[in-house]
Amino acid sequence: ELSVVTYSAAISACASGKQWEQALCLLRKLTHVGLWPNVISFSAAISACEKVGEWKQAALLLGEMCRVKLEPNIISYNSAISACEKNGRWEQASLLLTGLRQAQLEPDVISYNSAISACEEAGQWV
Repeated sequence: ELSVVTYSAAISACASGKQWEQALCLLRKLTHVGLWPNVISFSAAISACEKVGEWKQAALLLGEMCRVKLEPNIISYNSAISACEKNGRWEQASLLLTGLRQAQLEPDVISYNSAISACEEAGQWV
Protein backbone atom coordinates (compact mmCIF):
# COMPACT_ATOMS: atom_id res chain seq x y z
CA GLU A 1 0.00 0.00 0.00
CA LEU A 2 1.27 3.45 -0.90
CA SER A 3 1.88 5.81 1.99
CA VAL A 4 3.85 8.94 2.78
CA VAL A 5 6.53 6.64 4.22
CA THR A 6 6.91 4.67 0.98
CA TYR A 7 6.98 7.86 -1.08
CA SER A 8 9.54 9.39 1.27
CA ALA A 9 11.71 6.29 0.95
CA ALA A 10 11.47 6.48 -2.85
CA ILE A 11 12.36 10.20 -2.78
CA SER A 12 15.33 9.40 -0.55
CA ALA A 13 16.45 6.70 -3.00
CA CYS A 14 16.27 9.30 -5.79
CA ALA A 15 18.47 11.56 -3.68
CA SER A 16 21.03 8.78 -3.30
CA GLY A 17 20.99 8.30 -7.07
CA LYS A 18 21.24 12.04 -7.75
CA GLN A 19 17.87 11.94 -9.51
CA TRP A 20 16.58 15.27 -8.20
CA GLU A 21 13.96 15.77 -10.93
CA GLN A 22 12.45 12.34 -10.24
CA ALA A 23 12.48 13.14 -6.51
CA LEU A 24 10.48 16.32 -7.18
CA CYS A 25 8.02 14.40 -9.36
CA LEU A 26 7.42 11.94 -6.53
CA LEU A 27 6.99 14.78 -4.03
CA ARG A 28 4.37 16.39 -6.29
CA LYS A 29 2.67 13.07 -6.93
CA LEU A 30 1.96 12.63 -3.22
CA THR A 31 -0.86 15.17 -3.30
CA HIS A 32 -2.23 13.72 -6.54
CA VAL A 33 -2.76 10.37 -4.83
CA GLY A 34 -4.43 11.95 -1.81
CA LEU A 35 -1.44 12.01 0.53
CA TRP A 36 0.21 14.99 2.17
CA PRO A 37 4.01 15.40 2.14
CA ASN A 38 5.65 15.66 5.53
CA VAL A 39 8.95 17.08 6.79
CA ILE A 40 10.74 13.85 5.89
CA SER A 41 9.46 13.84 2.29
CA PHE A 42 10.41 17.49 1.81
CA SER A 43 13.81 17.00 3.44
CA ALA A 44 14.53 14.04 1.18
CA ALA A 45 13.62 16.14 -1.87
CA ILE A 46 15.82 19.01 -0.65
CA SER A 47 18.62 16.50 -0.16
CA ALA A 48 18.15 15.29 -3.75
CA CYS A 49 18.59 18.88 -4.92
CA GLU A 50 21.61 19.32 -2.67
CA LYS A 51 23.37 16.29 -4.16
CA VAL A 52 23.48 17.99 -7.57
CA GLY A 53 23.84 21.58 -6.37
CA GLU A 54 20.31 22.68 -7.30
CA TRP A 55 20.40 25.43 -4.69
CA LYS A 56 17.49 27.46 -6.09
CA GLN A 57 15.17 24.47 -6.05
CA ALA A 58 16.34 23.49 -2.56
CA ALA A 59 15.57 27.00 -1.28
CA LEU A 60 12.18 26.97 -3.02
CA LEU A 61 11.29 23.67 -1.34
CA LEU A 62 12.31 25.07 2.04
CA GLY A 63 10.00 28.03 1.45
CA GLU A 64 7.22 25.74 0.29
CA MET A 65 7.47 23.79 3.53
CA CYS A 66 6.74 26.98 5.46
CA ARG A 67 3.84 27.88 3.16
CA VAL A 68 2.18 24.51 3.81
CA LYS A 69 2.71 24.92 7.57
CA LEU A 70 5.52 22.38 7.93
CA GLU A 71 8.46 23.34 10.10
CA PRO A 72 11.78 22.59 8.39
CA ASN A 73 14.21 20.76 10.65
CA ILE A 74 17.99 20.95 10.87
CA ILE A 75 18.30 18.37 8.08
CA SER A 76 16.11 20.46 5.76
CA TYR A 77 18.18 23.57 6.40
CA ASN A 78 21.54 21.82 6.24
CA SER A 79 20.71 20.25 2.89
CA ALA A 80 19.68 23.62 1.47
CA ILE A 81 22.81 25.31 2.86
CA SER A 82 24.96 22.53 1.41
CA ALA A 83 23.32 23.00 -2.01
CA CYS A 84 24.37 26.66 -1.84
CA GLU A 85 27.86 25.58 -0.82
CA LYS A 86 28.27 23.48 -3.95
CA ASN A 87 27.73 26.59 -6.09
CA GLY A 88 29.60 29.10 -3.95
CA ARG A 89 26.30 30.86 -3.18
CA TRP A 90 27.61 32.31 0.06
CA GLU A 91 24.95 35.00 0.39
CA GLN A 92 22.13 32.47 0.13
CA ALA A 93 23.94 30.11 2.51
CA SER A 94 24.27 32.96 4.99
CA LEU A 95 20.57 33.84 4.65
CA LEU A 96 19.61 30.22 5.24
CA LEU A 97 21.86 30.06 8.30
CA THR A 98 20.07 33.15 9.62
CA GLY A 99 16.70 31.56 8.79
CA LEU A 100 17.70 28.46 10.70
CA ARG A 101 18.35 30.56 13.80
CA GLN A 102 15.11 32.51 13.32
CA ALA A 103 13.28 29.18 13.20
CA GLN A 104 14.58 28.57 16.74
CA LEU A 105 16.87 25.77 15.53
CA GLU A 106 20.44 25.42 16.69
CA PRO A 107 23.00 25.38 13.85
CA ASP A 108 25.35 22.42 14.06
CA VAL A 109 28.80 21.67 12.69
CA ILE A 110 27.30 20.78 9.29
CA SER A 111 25.43 24.09 9.13
CA TYR A 112 28.52 26.13 9.90
CA ASN A 113 30.91 24.09 7.75
CA SER A 114 28.62 24.31 4.72
CA ALA A 115 28.19 28.07 5.13
CA ILE A 116 31.94 28.59 5.60
CA SER A 117 32.69 26.39 2.58
CA ALA A 118 30.24 28.41 0.48
CA CYS A 119 32.22 31.54 1.39
CA GLU A 120 35.47 29.79 0.58
CA GLU A 121 34.13 28.54 -2.76
CA ALA A 122 33.13 32.09 -3.70
CA GLY A 123 36.32 33.64 -2.34
CA GLN A 124 34.29 35.56 0.25
CA TRP A 125 35.02 35.79 3.92
CA VAL A 126 32.32 37.39 6.02
